[in-house]
Amino acid sequence: MNGEYDSYRWYLNGYSMSGNTRSTVEISIYSGYTIGIHSLMAVVIKDGIPYSKELIFRVKYKGES
Repeated sequence: MNGEYDSYRWYLNGYSMSGNTRSTVEISIYSGYTIGIHSLMAVVIKDGIPYSKELIFRVKYKGES
């Protein structure tokens, strides 16, 4: 999401991430992370209008195909 926006907010699986910022967001997947479908969403505000983009990703067991 390129551009100048009034505010940015990031959500992982529907929960607001701390440090909502305009900078790059990094998510670390560790061994305790749950297997299954997850989402990362960015919500930006420009001139009072909200815009969003969502990425759906799947965490799977190493042996899964």
